[in-house]
Amino acid sequence: MDSVDKNQQLFYRTGLKDITDWLALGLQLVDEPNFGHGGYSEVGSMRLDGKLFYVKRQHNYHMRTLRHPLTGEPSFRREHYNIQRLYEKGIKTLDVAYYQEVKTSRGWKAVLVTEALEQYTSLDKIQELDYDDDSFIQLVRELGSKVAQLHATGLRHPCLYPKHIFFTDGNIRFIDLETVRPHFSLRHFWQRDLEVLFRRSSERFKSYRKEFLLSYCHGDLKAVNKLEVSITKRKK
Repeated sequence: MDSVDKNQQLFYRTGLKDITDWLALGLQLVDEPNFGHGGYSEVGSMRLDGKLFYVKRQHNYHMRTLRHPLTGEPSFRREHYNIQRLYEKGIKTLDVAYYQEVKTSRGWKAVLVTEALEQYTSLDKIQELDYDDDSFIQLVRELGSKVAQLHATGLRHPCLYPKHIFFTDGNIRFIDLETVRPHFSLRHFWQRDLEVLFRRSSERFKSYRKEFLLSYCHGDLKAVNKLEVSITKRKK
């Protein structure tokens, strides 16, 4: 039995049988709700049988997309879709435990439940002092390779902040995936991901930018130098 089936059985035993139960569930919110896009969105957490889950709920919280440029669509639908298509392309992100949406007389409601990345640490929370130079360079190289893998799928992550990148034992996962979109092989689109990452990262991480780009460009020094010049120009 895989984790999805186990989660479904766990939820059913707890009385969480459909979206109505999830919407009525009392939760400890992990942050203040977001109001905007004509609705609201919130994130709570719960622990069942020792397992931590994040429960995201929203009502009429839409974002415009290529498929729905005028009316928009629930941002959690978009996030769920991106999780699925990245997984199909060999990139692990979040493990979805439950997703459902419903259209009511008052608009769209959606619930997305994911397993917490309890064994992972986000890049902005990594204790850099625990890493000697060789270990930290290895971490930087692994991330460069992972971002290259992401871009090779034809997709980009416009919010590639350190807090959205999680590490554990050589494994890397991205979160905050509702904004993931195609880059159409346009350099200025996927390059923005790198600019955002470097701008938001620690000074130590920035000092190894060359190592990151070497990994990202698969050792192509000419491509690295071209990228460095382009990124530097855009910073001015």
